[in-house]
Amino acid sequence: GAMTSICSSIDSLTNDIYNRYSLGDPKRDSFQEKCNKSIQALKVLEQIETELTELGWKACEITHFKNNIKDSLNKLALVTQKLRSGIGDIYGAKPVLKSLVFDSFKFAQILIRMMTR
Repeated sequence: GAMTSICSSIDSLTNDIYNRYSLGDPKRDSFQEKCNKSIQALKVLEQIETELTELGWKACEITHFKNNIKDSLNKLALVTQKLRSGIGDIYGAKPVLKSLVFDSFKFAQILIRMMTR
């Protein structure tokens, strides 16, 4: 049930963001798409760019960093989505790798943190 709970928390958050920003029907998008669209709607990467500019980072460094953050968040969402379907079962019928469930909590924490900045 841990994976289901993790993903349900993120689903609730992305559903709220979809409603606030009129992003359409969240049921039509995959978990990964909902995370990516929510992060984009919240202008998370733009906020990071502003903060790094204020710290004196060069534009080329910021672009490289932003691209990697965007890619990382996309991959975290995909991994979480895959773990949900692969080991997320509230009835305990699917085999579980406890280390991956624990890592999923950390992945979810990063995704949630980015969507609640």
